[in-house]
Amino acid sequence: MEPVLIALAYCIDNLPLAEGIAQALSSTRYSFQHFYCKKSQSRPPKTLAEQLQYHEGPIILLISDNFLK
Repeated sequence: MEPVLIALAYCIDNLPLAEGIAQALSSTRYSFQHFYCKKSQSRPPKTLAEQLQYHEGPIILLISDNFLK
């Protein structure tokens, strides 16, 4: 079977959780591309929507308290 690239989108505070998910599924045919949003910066980063607009395939969005703030 061909590998499946999945976008994993989350708040940067949830990086350990996102890495854990990717590691737990590392022996499967799924691979992950990480997309994240950060808390305020001096220069506004691209939104998750802008980062993901050209991703073709499934997206897993980790919604947490950190993400909602």
